[in-house]
Amino acid sequence: MANDEGGRYRELRDRGLSPRAAAIVTGTNPGPDYTKEELYEMARAADIPGRSRMNKSQLVDALRRAGELP
Repeated sequence: MANDEGGRYRELRDRGLSPRAAAIVTGTNPGPDYTKEELYEMARAADIPGRSRMNKSQLVDALRRAGELP
């Protein structure tokens, strides 16, 4: 994802769009662009169990299953 697309995605999320809607609007897949720390914080906010033992890929998968990422 280009930097401007990632910024647009986050802008849309900040304005209240769901992860799926923001990804559709921007045509992006935001999961890989987040840092592990950002993904962990999102997982914490979504109360995903086992998050402290997950690597980045597992956090992305768990967040997608929880509907937090497209």
